[in-house]
Amino acid sequence: MSTADMPDSERWRQAVRQEWEDTDVIAAWRKWYSQARIAGQAATEALVEEAQIKPGMQVLDLAI
Repeated sequence: MSTADMPDSERWRQAVRQEWEDTDVIAAWRKWYSQARIAGQAATEALVEEAQIKPGMQVLDLAI
């Protein structure tokens, strides 16, 4: 099946897979992960606080 014959969702999946398997992308994530995590910490804390998560609650984390 050619790429043109694939459903849009499958073409998107393949494009994402190719991007995430790219050695340059992997190298960039390794280089910048620590800084990105620190930069996103305040947003993460604000989201968790706003969600009012309490001990014993179940949380589903969906990363899209």
